[in-house]
Amino acid sequence: MPIIERGAKLIEQLIPESARHRGAQAVSEAATKARQGLEAKRDFDQLSQPAPKADTPKERDGYNRDENKEMDRLFQSTQ
Repeated sequence: MPIIERGAKLIEQLIPESARHRGAQAVSEAATKARQGLEAKRDFDQLSQPAPKADTPKERDGYNRDENKEMDRLFQSTQ
């Protein structure tokens, strides 16, 4: 590993400063675009699959007790 590190440092010294600057700038721009892409995906996911509202009443199965009594009374009065 020490040989590889020395070789990398040697190659790095041969790269012009302007090229290093452009490379660093390209990395920064790519990171920004990747972050924006992840934010856009998160927003899209939230829009396409919204979380249910907490205050939404639960759907009930059938009628409640009072409604059943009223329907029974109605049926009996019409017979």
